[in-house]
Parts: sequence; structure tokens; C-alpha cells
Amino acid sequence: MTDWPQEILDLVCWRSLSLDISWRELEEELETPLPEDFKVLCEAFGRGVFCGHVVIASSFGGDDLALLDDLFSFQDAMEANLDISQAFAPFDVFRVGSTGLIPWGRTLTEESFFWLAGPTKPSTWPVVTMTDDGIWSTFNLSTSEFLFKVLSGLYEEFGVVPGVDLRYEPAQRPSEG
Repeated sequence: MTDWPQEILDLVCWRSLSLDISWRELEEELETPLPEDFKVLCEAFGRGVFCGHVVIASSFGGDDLALLDDLFSFQDAMEANLDISQAFAPFDVFRVGSTGLIPWGRTLTEESFFWLAGPTKPSTWPVVTMTDDGIWSTFNLSTSEFLFKVLSGLYEEFGVVPGVDLRYEPAQRPSEG
């Protein structure tokens, strides 16, 4: 079985940060567990940008997780604007006890990456993508396998050119106060 998070580390020549992230508290707030390989990616990379183009909703450590902010903003937008809800049809936003989208990544050119989350095991949630022109695709891959293939240029529709600019740039933690 392929260790996809390690493959991504090797691809972008990055050494894991081994961040300590409060997954239990975060998952309690979400009221659902998250895919294990996504957690490994967050712990290894923290917040930043892959190949100058791809961002995952990661963490600086502790109880910080961009995924929570992104999901709650997505839920608020879907509730407040019928046009946004219609643009996401046939999908709905994730709510506890139902099946729906959880945003976990994006490109800097407006493609969005989601899980179609529900009552099944998180390791079985498909990756759902929406391009900047509203085209939906579903990939029955783990988060990290999908991300590896995007970064490798196997899915060129997401804008990563094969073999070019394979790097990771960590984000700077905002100063407090």
C-alpha cells in the first residue's frame, strides 16, 4: 500500500513538521472524524502553498484548523444565498447526520476540493472537485492520493504543470496582538 503523504513529502522535497494538532477537539466541533491521511498532511506541512498553486485547509498547530473556518463560512454562504446553493447542486453542505460537502482545499485559480462526507468511514469519502467554470468531478481516491496526482500534473485541469515548480511554501503565522 502506498504511503501517499510520504510520496508528497518526497515530491516537494519537504521534511515533516510533525505539528501537534488537537484533532479530538476539532473533530468534536465538527461532530465527525476526518480522514486520517488529511490529518497526516496537516501535521507534516502546516499551512502553506504547494507548487505556488494548491492550498489545503491546514493548521499552524494546536486547535487552529482552516478547515473549520472554511466549512463554517461555506455553511453560512449556502444558508444566506439561494444562488450559491443552486450553484452547488446537486450537492449540499455537510451537516451532522447527513451527506454533504466539506471544503478541504483549493487552487489559487478558483478550483475547489471537497469531501462528500457522510455517515460512512472518512477513509471512504470521495474527493469532489469543482472547477472555476462550475464543472464537477468525483474521484474515489484518498485525499493524499488525489493531492499527489494533482501535484504530479496527472490532473492538468487543476493547473499544475508536470515537473515544474515542485515545492512547498509554508505560510507565516500571523502575529498575535
